[in-house]
Amino acid sequence: MTVEKKKSPLTFLNTFDLPTCLFLGALVIYLATRLIGLDRFPIYFFTDEANQTQSIATLVENNYRLDDVVLPTYFPNGPYYNLGLSVYLQWLPYLLFGKSAVVTRITSILITLIAAISVGLILRDIFKLKYWWAGTLFLSITPAWFLHSRTAFETVEFVAFYSGAIYAYLLYRYRSPRYLYMALFLISCAFYTYSPAQLIVPLTAAALLLSDWKYHQQNRSTALRGMALSFIFIIPYLRFIFYNPHIPLMHLNTLGSYWMANISFIEKLQHYLSEYGVGLSPWYWYTPNTRDLPRHLMKGYGHIALFTLPFAALGLASMLRDLRASANRTILMILLLSPSAAALVGTGITRALIFVIPACILTTIGFEITIKWLINQHNRQTFVALCTFILLSSANIWMLYDSLKNGPTWYSDYGLGGMQYGGFQIFDIVREYSQEHPEAKVFLSPDWSNGTDVLFSFFLGKPSSIWLWSIRGHINQKLPLDETMVFVITSDEYALVQENPKFSTVHVIKTVPYPNGEPGFYFVQLLYSKDIETILASETAARQELEETTLTINGEDVELHYSKLDSDVPEKAIANLFDGDPLTFAKTAEANPFVVELTYPTPINIHEFSIVIGSTRASITLTMYPYKGAQPMIYTFTGRGSISNPILTFKLPAPTTAQILRIEFLEFGKREPTLVHIWEITFR
Repeated sequence: MTVEKKKSPLTFLNTFDLPTCLFLGALVIYLATRLIGLDRFPIYFFTDEANQTQSIATLVENNYRLDDVVLPTYFPNGPYYNLGLSVYLQWLPYLLFGKSAVVTRITSILITLIAAISVGLILRDIFKLKYWWAGTLFLSITPAWFLHSRTAFETVEFVAFYSGAIYAYLLYRYRSPRYLYMALFLISCAFYTYSPAQLIVPLTAAALLLSDWKYHQQNRSTALRGMALSFIFIIPYLRFIFYNPHIPLMHLNTLGSYWMANISFIEKLQHYLSEYGVGLSPWYWYTPNTRDLPRHLMKGYGHIALFTLPFAALGLASMLRDLRASANRTILMILLLSPSAAALVGTGITRALIFVIPACILTTIGFEITIKWLINQHNRQTFVALCTFILLSSANIWMLYDSLKNGPTWYSDYGLGGMQYGGFQIFDIVREYSQEHPEAKVFLSPDWSNGTDVLFSFFLGKPSSIWLWSIRGHINQKLPLDETMVFVITSDEYALVQENPKFSTVHVIKTVPYPNGEPGFYFVQLLYSKDIETILASETAARQELEETTLTINGEDVELHYSKLDSDVPEKAIANLFDGDPLTFAKTAEANPFVVELTYPTPINIHEFSIVIGSTRASITLTMYPYKGAQPMIYTFTGRGSISNPILTFKLPAPTTAQILRIEFLEFGKREPTLVHIWEITFR
């Protein structure tokens, strides 16, 4: 009699290759924890996300032209040209579904699958780990990646393409030279997706070229064909730079990079090394920080889960023991290059997000080493694998639960300086109100978000009875106002009108709460008080009063009178106009024109003057007095600054001697009160 051997209930899993099943399960967990509650966390829908679909919609409407350029390489995003391939990725979703915040995010999430897959396959095919599939789960529970991979920020798409390129490159090194072409295609996609890639990608190419020089020589014909392919891929960028040679430096300038400041090279280098060090610091990555904006943080979490740090350290030590291996050098180089672009301005999670990829690879390697030390896996491999999968999947599910339940109230600043709450919420409510009250003229405040005009177009298109308008316009001047006008304003704006003597009536129709229950948006009707004109006249008179200080210019103590400034230290701000640094500026608190009057101790000779005004059109009136009490000489100039040339220079009809100089800078298109900027004034 033979006794039939009982089969393990887990035997069926082995039939389908357990690691592959767990990898597929990890991808399901990854997708589920990205897609569930997509409109609830993050609670904002940011203008950078909306601009992806808005840009492709505009391009389609204009027959695929932007400023007479067919299929442009990059698209404007506020003052920057930093949107490229991420816009084109939204083309088919836009044609199929129109403008949809959820679809925009889903498109980006599907691209991030490249990173989730690449991490696992690098660990399987290159490092030959038994627990290679765990890398995908470790990436999935990395808080910085969890948050940003649920958005449509182009940084996650860049990281995804870059990860795929690294996997393809390692296949080129370890499997077949033909994978070089795939690597070049994916790294080109990364290059055109995010502006920091314009530094990171060339540095990566140079590092890999040097690291594996002998291998490239051995496969010279493939490498040369790859080089030719690279030249083809770079053509769109060369076209862009040919027509916009100033853009890279302008981008740094707009971001306020210290590289554009008037300091020594040594100071710039020291600053760079300091920021670079932050980008590699375990403190920055593994502990909660306040360096990044709240909307880029998960409260109470580090950017990478702290419990994974010992595994990452162990994986790093393992790699350092064998730098002869190309794969080890490659991963370590990515780690070292990850903060290189961010450090040009200031290390922040969106600019340095690529760090999480090598970190997850190191973590998984260290995790497998630990498992081998602790457990004799020969007979327990399946059990340990399933336990690991369950624990890491549970961590994913917990993070999803925590973010959906508690995330909306992690931070209490929901306005412009914080979470910029309202993208998913307020537009639907405003549209519904307008449909229910067709006689109403609805004015939605733009003051709660960056680029609210982009969000307005994205969600509402071109409505006939809804306008984007700040209530401050009706506060600062007398404008048409009647009972058919409904203003949707923030809580801060409501505080400005609630007890303002300019209004006799402030009627609240309804409120829209923030996630913490406090009033967020108010629907109000307003009527002016009978004293409105008297109050406005008094404000205008006060606005014309000038501040006074003494400033040393070219070794002389010059008496200055100037418009009131939007600065806590106005004496320091006005000095910015004469410090020789075109990046520092002063701005008025309310006045337009911006008045600057200089009285020198002795007359000076002048034949021309220049003024840095930024990208705007303005009228400049120069009034010159040879001495106190003399008849003035008045010159009026009109000019337009631009992003590439913000400096206006004017020559006087003849060299002139003057002791008192009064400049009135009037920016066209701005009514008081407003902010008017000047960066620099120079007399010659």
